[in-house]
Amino acid sequence: MFKIFLFWAICAHSLALDVIYVGLYNFPPYAEITDTKAQGAAVDLIHLLNDKLVKFDIELRPYFTSPKRRYQDYEENKFDYIFFESEKWGWEKYNLSVSPIIAMGGEKYLSLKTNKSIYTQKDLQKNLKDKKIAVILGYHYGFAELESNEEELKRKYNIIFTNDHSKNIDLVLKGRADLAIITESYFKMKSDINQDLTSKLKLSADYDQIYNHKILGRPNSKLTMKSIMEAMNSLKKEGKLKTIEKKYYIDFP
Repeated sequence: MFKIFLFWAICAHSLALDVIYVGLYNFPPYAEITDTKAQGAAVDLIHLLNDKLVKFDIELRPYFTSPKRRYQDYEENKFDYIFFESEKWGWEKYNLSVSPIIAMGGEKYLSLKTNKSIYTQKDLQKNLKDKKIAVILGYHYGFAELESNEEELKRKYNIIFTNDHSKNIDLVLKGRADLAIITESYFKMKSDINQDLTSKLKLSADYDQIYNHKILGRPNSKLTMKSIMEAMNSLKKEGKLKTIEKKYYIDFP
């Protein structure tokens, strides 16, 4: 009888939780979405935060969006928060709660080792007419001064748009693109799985963009940014963020 009561008590508590959605789009190693599943640092962080937020009767759940659709989905209240993001990536017109910096990182220029050019932002901005660059549709890149409009990018650069980071690496490997802009931590993870990549490909010494990742959120959400940051700080003090750091080569300052 007690077991039955306990089962229904747990079910009732689960139903009573307020669900707060966190927007996720393909941005490895922070989020990598395939079909209806997602993995990555943001997913792991959601699980850790839920252990802390249960005292508020709140549960975070992922909401799958895309780099281009994230703004519309936010406007339509599909999600309240987005992790590992920058307010400079197209969010300027929105009224947002913005956290302090939660993670550091950056993206670099990936090319074949047989390509002797050393790429920097200045090189890219001055001489791109004969360079094919593989990028992700909807992203904001440093060499393009954070411009994400595809027509404008096509006008200025020789751009190949995709929705898949692995495909961009493959385009460089096959010589169909001269460059791809890749998150440094993601390439390290890929290289751990396939060490052959480091024998054929190189990352530039210069960054296209240095990440100062933050959490962006809805100011009137049932879950306040203050509560999230208190949970984040608690996780850090307990050393629980180290697992994410080691797994995804991410630096939590």
